[in-house]
Amino acid sequence: MTASRPALPRRPQLGAVVLAAGASRRLGRPKQLLHHGGQPLVAHAARLVLAAGAMRPVVVVGAHAAAVSRALRGLPVELVYNAAWSRGMGASLAAGVAALAPDVTTCVYLLADQYAVTSDHLDELLAAHARSDCDATLTRYDESGTRGPPALLARRILPRAAALRGERGVRGMLRSGDRVVDVYFPDANRDVDVSRDIARLLK
Repeated sequence: MTASRPALPRRPQLGAVVLAAGASRRLGRPKQLLHHGGQPLVAHAARLVLAAGAMRPVVVVGAHAAAVSRALRGLPVELVYNAAWSRGMGASLAAGVAALAPDVTTCVYLLADQYAVTSDHLDELLAAHARSDCDATLTRYDESGTRGPPALLARRILPRAAALRGERGVRGMLRSGDRVVDVYFPDANRDVDVSRDIARLLK
């Protein structure tokens, strides 16, 4: 297991949602349970948001719920089962946001298989979000402007996230007048979808 760095001071108003509900059909086995740095990917993601200062992160489970839940045993997270997990990421994000504490003012969310995301990147997102007082702070994956999670959402747009129903995540909730900034981190786009991705994960 990789050495963990000291956690930042707790941010009582920072919520977190880790999306870990997918069936991993293309991979053929639960990618949430693949190991990286000596721990399951879903546990790695949960520890990242805990280190960022989130209080009682929400982990959304669906397919393979029992096994994924066991992988998180001992961690101070709240498990939320999304019965509509097959409808896509947006439906799972909605389930997670709906379970956040009412005093959350900012929510960070990421996918369980974004194994290359680092604590430093989450810190950069939080710093950029605090400086800009924007509606959303996204990760930019490339020079062409592709953006996505990890992302931070301000309280004022969380009701939109809670109303998502389909596959679309961030793109399904943002509007033309929203104030959005991004932080460049191309490695965040590394995830595990098919068998050839596992070799890169294990490097």
